[in-house]
Amino acid sequence: MQPQWIPHDAAVARANITEFARFAERRHGLSLPDYGSLWRWSVDAPGDFWKAVWDRFEVVSHTDPGPALADTAMPGAVWFPGARLNLVEHVFRDRPPQGPAVVHLDEAGHRSEMTWSELRSRTAAFAATLREHGVGPGDRVVGYLPNIPEAVVALLATASIGAVWAACGQDYAAPAALDRLGRLEPKVLVTATGYAYAGTWHDRT
Repeated sequence: MQPQWIPHDAAVARANITEFARFAERRHGLSLPDYGSLWRWSVDAPGDFWKAVWDRFEVVSHTDPGPALADTAMPGAVWFPGARLNLVEHVFRDRPPQGPAVVHLDEAGHRSEMTWSELRSRTAAFAATLREHGVGPGDRVVGYLPNIPEAVVALLATASIGAVWAACGQDYAAPAALDRLGRLEPKVLVTATGYAYAGTWHDRT
């Protein structure tokens, strides 16, 4: 079977994975001329491979992460056993404040944008609200939401304080949403009054 698409040479040369392969070659004295050789190295030396990923993309840990692969047992491998990091810190790192973070297009074709600065501000504000409601690390926050920018804000705010986010769309009937989300024993439910689909408003109040 022929592939549906093959990237041209210029796209391959500027791809992130190509730049990572060059980084790994310099760091470990390897020859990684193609994807197959990079994959082979990741299988033969997974600890070295994932440490190179960690270093190249400058993952920030607030504690000493320890070795990339502390225990090779399968199942039960242990990766970066001392690491303590936060997804949201990395999401916002080095973003242009006025650059578009979220681009939303609704069913009517109305387009809106949220800048990185606005997304950061809204995330911080909602995180403060969650803390006021007693949400802390390990607590569950769930969303019964359509695909709207506010869902992104809720996810990031939840993750920023170390809580756990889970969500389902409002095309789930209320009993189905309860069955999916209720078993998580959430501390907070984030929802919306309804959603539009195929030109029809579906009320979820």
